[in-house]
Amino acid sequence: MDGNWTISDAELNYVFMKMQDQKLVDMVFSQDRVENVYQFIALMKAKRNIVQFVWDGKDVIAVTWINSIGDNFAFGHFCVFKEAWGKRSEEIGALIKNYWFGLENNGKYVLDVIIGMMPTKNRIADNFVQRVGWIKLGVIPGMFRLMDGGRDDAVIYYTLRSDNG
Repeated sequence: MDGNWTISDAELNYVFMKMQDQKLVDMVFSQDRVENVYQFIALMKAKRNIVQFVWDGKDVIAVTWINSIGDNFAFGHFCVFKEAWGKRSEEIGALIKNYWFGLENNGKYVLDVIIGMMPTKNRIADNFVQRVGWIKLGVIPGMFRLMDGGRDDAVIYYTLRSDNG
């Protein structure tokens, strides 16, 4: 991308509307407050994020991003759309991790560790990340402030380059 956006605002709008239609917004954005399409577009374009879209023909089936990149680690985020849940999600999970762990700078890999966290109420995502090799590290009580004003615990996961070939 070299700093050039490869997806239009109209396509980002479509992705967000699809998240809303599938009732995924609250699950995906437990860390970043995203309540409308304008906030979503701003988040996707933020320079702190490296964003990937997974397409099946002309339809998006996943959006992922990493941020908070440190010396050899980053935080990973994802949304896999319902039509890709199940067996297909494992293929997407492997594709995403291979991309993230394949990022290079001056011929050296950038990431050795990717960390993720999600609300405990997101059982489908919990099952997904464990199926694709993420390790559950623990729980932080009451970390997430939910859209409805309630609280939920954060489950912390990680995946290592060394475990991903």
